[in-house]
Amino acid sequence: MEHACWIDYRQDGSLPLPEHVKRVYLGHETCQERLPSVDELHRLSKTLKRRDVSITLVTPFLTNEGITRVYQLIDCLLSVLDTVEVVCSDWGLLYYLIENGLCTPIISRLLSSQLTDPRIIRVFQSMQPPAEVKKVQHIDGAQCVLKYTPPSSDLVSHYRSSWIDKDNVIAYLISRGIYRCEISNVAQGVELRTVKGWSYSLHVPDVLVAVMRRCPDEREDFNTPPDCLSGTCLKGIRKRWHFPNFPVEFFRCDNALYYRRHTLPENLTLLPVNRIVSNYKVRNE
Repeated sequence: MEHACWIDYRQDGSLPLPEHVKRVYLGHETCQERLPSVDELHRLSKTLKRRDVSITLVTPFLTNEGITRVYQLIDCLLSVLDTVEVVCSDWGLLYYLIENGLCTPIISRLLSSQLTDPRIIRVFQSMQPPAEVKKVQHIDGAQCVLKYTPPSSDLVSHYRSSWIDKDNVIAYLISRGIYRCEISNVAQGVELRTVKGWSYSLHVPDVLVAVMRRCPDEREDFNTPPDCLSGTCLKGIRKRWHFPNFPVEFFRCDNALYYRRHTLPENLTLLPVNRIVSNYKVRNE
């Protein structure tokens, strides 16, 4: 099992990484405005190369301006490193890398379409019929009795899988030179088929639930979002969100919503997962 970790690219690359970590993830998964500059990336990539640490550049959904910027970042990395992985959340970027034979393209968590709504775990927590029969009134006024039906094995597998996990999809991606997909450590568990030449990276503990168009201001007010280019973004500070009756607690980081799950899947050794990606340093927990 390979172990990789996210780092803050604004650091100088001198962080005392754990000895078993020989790959770092850097960039930004959900906001193109938070990607590093060419100068920052060039300086950091040279430092990490001297330390014999590989780099995976993570990229978000992109506008035309954003994809041009990512092209520049890729050129920067290739001027320093022999091989570079690029996690793509944008189909246009993925197509560009494939057509030009650049880097090692990876399907991002945002493109894997994994089901990350934490309310799904209620289906698994209520696998036994309730002790009492529940009576409800139909919209036409008729009195009805709700009968419990446990989820089928097909439904359970559906909730634990993603659209990527299909033989024809994986075969097509492999034919295009793509061999890896990023996934989250979702609360309901993970089920994936094993296909030769195909593997997954499991992100622990942060599970990405939703992406917002912009960050709110410091009061979490979305009615008057700040100007992304003004520098008022909270830049990585985690803000706790609470929803009554939700089975997990959320937090917002930049323009995305997450929850945390530290427990690894019980069936991890049976999954085609050969890389664990973790957060090396988390601020404002």
